Amino acid sequence: MSNAAAKLAEYVEVDKQPTLELFKAVCLFDPRQLPLLPKTLNSYKLPNIEHSSGEWQIYIDAAANSKFLQDPTE
Repeated sequence: MSNAAAKLAEYVEVDKQPTLELFKAVCLFDPRQLPLLPKTLNSYKLPNIEHSSGEWQIYIDAAANSKFLQDPTE
């Protein structure tokens, strides 16, 4: 049982979960999350994302002016 607890501690506390960075990074594809996220492209650890710098600013601008940011319950 202590081995399982040690593995869990590594994943959660030491940040050794291999997909954790991916889960953090994919939030940028939800325009409703953008107000809470960093606006610099290099803040995200996605493969080859540096090749998307032109599209990044277009996305940020479009999402900021989008109805996606409104509360759907209103």
